[in-house]
Amino acid sequence: MTFRHDNPAMWRGTMQFDRYKKDDAEILVVVKTDTETDNRVAMIFSDRDTETRRVRGYVPELIKLA
Repeated sequence: MTFRHDNPAMWRGTMQFDRYKKDDAEILVVVKTDTETDNRVAMIFSDRDTETRRVRGYVPELIKLA
């Protein structure tokens, strides 16, 4: 919840979705941007463990971009 509190893009941002395949893993990257603060975050989801960003299967990785 701290990540959500500290990043207005999580609750007010517009979304962009991208899908990737890495070996046998399917990866979804959601980038949210808040135009009022220029805050950008990415949420990475994978259906299985992958070394792309050490994402564990079904556990989202949250990253502050700006």
